[in-house]
Amino acid sequence: MEGRSFVESEYQTLKELIGITGLPRAHWFGRESNYDALVIDLLGPPLHQLLQQHKTFCISTVAYLAHQLVHSY
Repeated sequence: MEGRSFVESEYQTLKELIGITGLPRAHWFGRESNYDALVIDLLGPPLHQLLQQHKTFCISTVAYLAHQLVHSY
């Protein structure tokens, strides 16, 4: 991992884990000036955005999220 940026390491890891449910597919990694860029699939809106919109999650939503987290590994 020496010499790699965090973003490049993330790209390599996602390429190795291709096909695992719940992980985005990495399409491209590159450098532009002093910046690293990673293009991945958008899996949906971020949880914090949904929480801001709805102010709270009902218990069934929390249970669904917990189920997804536990069974994705």
